[in-house]
Amino acid sequence: MADAMAGLGRTEEALSLMQNRVLPSSRSLVQENPQDSRSRRDLAVTMTELTEYLLAAGQASAAVASAADARQACSRWAAMSDDVITDYRRST
Repeated sequence: MADAMAGLGRTEEALSLMQNRVLPSSRSLVQENPQDSRSRRDLAVTMTELTEYLLAAGQASAAVASAADARQACSRWAAMSDDVITDYRRST
């Protein structure tokens, strides 16, 4: 839904939705099951999208901080062992 709002030029609404509903929900799912690779991936994607919305809203400093958080989330997901990550195709 945030993507649709952003696509319609409703950047502030999309940003608010991401910060207040989507991101907390994604974090909650990871906290409930830290070994779930899909939840970790979804959190990393959500954090990356939040960075894009912050940039679109002209909040460069917040976007830089968000990008650092997204990088950390991606690193945590990537650090999971290969036997845990079984539901994603690997490109060769």
